[in-house]
Amino acid sequence: MQRAAISQKDSEIVALQAQLTELAVSVASQVQQAVTRREEELRHEILEYEQLAELRFERRGEEVMEAMRLREAELFEAWQRHEVALRAAWQAEMEEHWRAEEEKLQRMKTEIEEQARTVEESQQKGTVYLC
Repeated sequence: MQRAAISQKDSEIVALQAQLTELAVSVASQVQQAVTRREEELRHEILEYEQLAELRFERRGEEVMEAMRLREAELFEAWQRHEVALRAAWQAEMEEHWRAEEEKLQRMKTEIEEQARTVEESQQKGTVYLC
């Protein structure tokens, strides 16, 4: 009877060892599947994050370009105002210079006309006039 009991217990031990081996294989398989699933989830999350980062980078680039366009427009407007002021100052300076030259020419004309009258008068009187 003891032998039958021992034999039965040995059979139970073998069956339990077989179940333990199956469970170990099953657990290893489940762990591997869980690891594979998690790796896929992480890859997916990384791709999503990279896409989000790329969108943010593009958006920031667009913001920088817009800021540059605005600054360029501001500088252009400032240059236009400055150019108008410079042109006005240059125009005023040129007009003043032109008036001064006209006055000089007018004085010279008047002097030449006076000298011509003097020459004519001296010729009419018969005297020689030297300039």
